[in-house]
Amino acid sequence: MKDQKRLGPDDLRIGGRYLHRNGDFIRTIDSINGDTIHWHDQYGPGVCSVRAFLKVCPSLAPAI
Repeated sequence: MKDQKRLGPDDLRIGGRYLHRNGDFIRTIDSINGDTIHWHDQYGPGVCSVRAFLKVCPSLAPAI
């Protein structure tokens, strides 16, 4: 992951897939409302701030 670009708030997109920092799973953004991101992964849905999302998902997921 060290060779991947670290993302910023302007890089986040609805439907975008982002790799969790532990590398074990991918989160997909369902909606962005101001500073709030609604996302889901294989464990279920979640909600957090843009800053918190970028802290735990700092890069794009690899293409499948």
